[in-house]
Amino acid sequence: MTYDNMRKDYERMRDAERTRLVDEWKAANGYDDLLGSEFVQSNECERW
Repeated sequence: MTYDNMRKDYERMRDAERTRLVDEWKAANGYDDLLGSEFVQSNECERW
């Protein structure tokens, strides 16, 4: 395995771990629910 291949594998694993941590944080903090409720509220405001 060359250095470039090892580096690419490392970067892929690091990106996957970062994505997993962000997804866990969003789930723990209700981030998607918060975005959904803000979207509904903004649509309600636009109607008036």
